[in-house]
Amino acid sequence: MRHPFRLRTDLWTDRYAPKSIKELCGNKSNVERLGEWLRQWNKGKRLEQRAVLISGPPGIGKTTSARLVSIHEGFHVIEFNASDSRSKKMIEVSREWIKCCFSSV
Repeated sequence: MRHPFRLRTDLWTDRYAPKSIKELCGNKSNVERLGEWLRQWNKGKRLEQRAVLISGPPGIGKTTSARLVSIHEGFHVIEFNASDSRSKKMIEVSREWIKCCFSSV
């Protein structure tokens, strides 16, 4: 039997974060554009824009949108927080970790 006053330790932002593209609120046209860009890129088409830059104020769903669209399009998502990966050493460690984990992919 569950205890009625069980203390939850997960963050509110994680517990209620969108789990699918349909649950995203706002920026629908930009989310659709990102999905289309990823589909074209995944097909190996030579694109005029070779990268995507997502910018905006904190808390508007940039990371969540990018993660959900990428997963929806079949990509494996690896996320590095810029504040955790600013030093040269951390970037090198991250690069080696990615090479190690995805060398057989």
